[in-house]
Amino acid sequence: MTREEVFTLIQNHLADELDVDPARIDASTRFKEDLDADSLDLYTLVQELEDSYGVKMS
Repeated sequence: MTREEVFTLIQNHLADELDVDPARIDASTRFKEDLDADSLDLYTLVQELEDSYGVKMS
């Protein structure tokens, strides 16, 4: 899987979780400042990615 493919997966999950347009999310987007997300949003995203793809993030 390429870096771009991984980014697109994360971008789509994040956009879905935060109910934002995926086009608002790029490599320079700041989680809290630009997307108004909090630590619970981050935790949920990590759990979703781990469960969906069988990976462990630390």
